[in-house]
Amino acid sequence: MTYKISVLIRSRNESKWIKNCISSLLNQTIVPDEICVLDNKSNDGTIEIIKSLKKVKVFNYNKNYLPGKMLNYGISKTKGDYILIISAHCLPYDKFFLEKLINPLLKNKNICASYSRQIPFSFSDPSTIRDLMLLYGSEDKLQKNDPFFNNASSLIRKSAWKKNKFSNKTTNMEDRLWANEQQQQNNYIFYSSKSIVYHHHGFHQDNNKERLINTSKAILKNQKNFSLKIGRMNIKLKDFLPVFFLKKTDNQKLKKFIKKIEKYKFSRILVFSEYKIKIKKKNYIFFLRNKFEINKELYLSDVIEIYKEKILMHIKSYEYLLIFDDNFEKLSKSYLSSTLKIINDEFPDSIFPVKPTRQPVFSKKDGKIIRIDNYNVLKKNFSPLYIAQRGDGTAIHVSNLFKKDKFGGKTNINMV
Repeated sequence: MTYKISVLIRSRNESKWIKNCISSLLNQTIVPDEICVLDNKSNDGTIEIIKSLKKVKVFNYNKNYLPGKMLNYGISKTKGDYILIISAHCLPYDKFFLEKLINPLLKNKNICASYSRQIPFSFSDPSTIRDLMLLYGSEDKLQKNDPFFNNASSLIRKSAWKKNKFSNKTTNMEDRLWANEQQQQNNYIFYSSKSIVYHHHGFHQDNNKERLINTSKAILKNQKNFSLKIGRMNIKLKDFLPVFFLKKTDNQKLKKFIKKIEKYKFSRILVFSEYKIKIKKKNYIFFLRNKFEINKELYLSDVIEIYKEKILMHIKSYEYLLIFDDNFEKLSKSYLSSTLKIINDEFPDSIFPVKPTRQPVFSKKDGKIIRIDNYNVLKKNFSPLYIAQRGDGTAIHVSNLFKKDKFGGKTNINMV
């Protein structure tokens, strides 16, 4: 039987997730016939990242957000017989995700839609870990009367949608309302427990904070009881793009440094410098910095903004930038390994290389000297402050390029 599958990805400021989502969809055992992104007023670089990818259609929905109305508009633009609706921050668990989602509809014409099992990431908030792991079970369900349905990851039969579209007025639960109306017409909903997505956030409910955290800890401790382990990202060394912003760095020093880090097999290295630096490496790309810009003594975040467009030309296959300045000294295997672990466990926007200091630290405000360390506490209770070692490679997610503070967002530190 010949059929076509269209993917409809809903997005709003999802530059951090969109590339991973699309890449995962293209790696399925059943490859979709088209991928459409339905974007609602993104201003964080989502559109720019999508445009760097091939064979992805973008539709802009610039009206006020109503989930059902937006979905109806997006589905009307698709060409498939089946429509996979997925949020940009949902990542398929494996390559069988789409196959497991569509099979029930191919076998039973009374099934008008199916939806996936959702599991959290290790860095999801406690309520998400609790709710998703407890709500989504490990057994399939044919729902003839139960209208539970979730469009974070669902597949619908387009012919069923044409007869009964999503509500254009509701602000929430457009999926459940639609499922209920379908069931009243003797159509079924199928919960496909083997079609699985990682979901960054889930159902949030007010609860006692202590109880919420304890429940989350219990779920994390007993993941085997849920038949699946909680998700981590899968960022690798090949996903790093080293970028140097230099002023008067010694030419020979840079050559030696790049030669040392060749062992990590970075596919590309970008160098922005005041003067021409000749290095005979295929993966090395040089850019000349503007002398007027250098003399302005800007913050590094502002410098990156100036050369953002040149960097964007080279980010297609990368997730994180490794930023170096004139103080570059080393890049160790242990530092890269621990940075990758932090990224895959917690998915931060910025990771600073740091060293601890136990020296007294002061600030001056309104003429007053203020001591900001806790050196006076008992030694056993003392926690050091950390000094950033920017020259050792600060990791920032590519989505930070579209933020004012290129080293901001969710921040972590890594000891060097």
